[in-house]
Amino acid sequence: MNLKEQLSNWDGKSTDYLGNLYDLIKSDSIFVDQLFDVLAEENLQTAATWLVKHALENGALLDQSRTYEFYNNADALATWQARLHLLQIMPMLRVPEELRYKLAKFCRFATEDENKFVRAWGYNGLYELANLYHEFRDGLDVVINSAMETEPASIKARLRNIKKNINANWQ
Repeated sequence: MNLKEQLSNWDGKSTDYLGNLYDLIKSDSIFVDQLFDVLAEENLQTAATWLVKHALENGALLDQSRTYEFYNNADALATWQARLHLLQIMPMLRVPEELRYKLAKFCRFATEDENKFVRAWGYNGLYELANLYHEFRDGLDVVINSAMETEPASIKARLRNIKKNINANWQ
């Protein structure tokens, strides 16, 4: 059974299934190529982005062309889970300079998402971009402070961590 079929068999919930699948295919030399082949398919995006995230968390590396491709296709991620995975990957995978404005726009839209997880990680994405590219630092404090007044407690926890990182790393 190929990767596309295996991802199609996923129930949409069990990360154990995806973790076991990762363990089975991680040593396959074309694993990453197969993952990127299915990223364009909306019904497989959540599983594919989860696997990319899981691989990075386990020490895998993406070359520059795959990194570029991953971030360049951010706008095509249709599910909130796939968008969340991309945002969660940002601390692990450097955003290419030529895509920094595209990802800033993606992150700003994420801060308006109806899903609270995506919103929280959207703010974190803005921080990650500002950490890499200093031109994004101006105004980030205003955005974070404004969000602290309007966002629910679950998002405020992420915002407090961002403020702490800003204070520790940018002073």
